[in-house]
Amino acid sequence: MSTKITAPMPGTVQSIKVKKGDVVTSSQVLVLLQTLKNEVSVKADTGSKFEVVDVAASEGSNVSAGETLVVLKAI
Repeated sequence: MSTKITAPMPGTVQSIKVKKGDVVTSSQVLVLLQTLKNEVSVKADTGSKFEVVDVAASEGSNVSAGETLVVLKAI
């Protein structure tokens, strides 16, 4: 089962911390978003381990709230 990690608010993708095929753990930072005045860390859901299936966002791109950034699969 895949889990889509989405942008919690509109912003600019400052940094992508994972790539397709990476194994990530619960609460690991996946993407950093720059909002109006803040840097927001987008993290993996709680659980054990996940594999990064897709990275939908790209650095420097503007994203809307709810837009898919990364797709994870529980392993």
